[in-house]
Amino acid sequence: MLAVDRWFDTLTEVDKSYDLRIYETHFIVSISKDKGGEMQEVQTEIRAIPKVTIVRTVGLSRSVGNRVLAKISVKFALLGQESRVKYRDQTLIPPNVNSQRATNPSGLSYSQDQHPGNNP
Repeated sequence: MLAVDRWFDTLTEVDKSYDLRIYETHFIVSISKDKGGEMQEVQTEIRAIPKVTIVRTVGLSRSVGNRVLAKISVKFALLGQESRVKYRDQTLIPPNVNSQRATNPSGLSYSQDQHPGNNP
């Protein structure tokens, strides 16, 4: 047994009620070439959303007219029974948009491609 294995064996969770749940959802984003910024800048902005842990592009992005289209994966962490649907609808997607299509002044628009389910 390696020393690091022995060290991990000594770790115990102090708060047994701690329940962190990780979710992943996918979106198709459409970024204006004129005012939307680079994909890395958009990903950084999404990472600034509370509870978002990982943002990455899935597959290749496409140029369509004056926009760039890409599928992105967003992972987020919620504690316990916190509703993933409520988080998605009120925090992850800006509150002034519906669940299918969004556009904001920065030139970023996106539509929901897949979500973790409709159960709260």
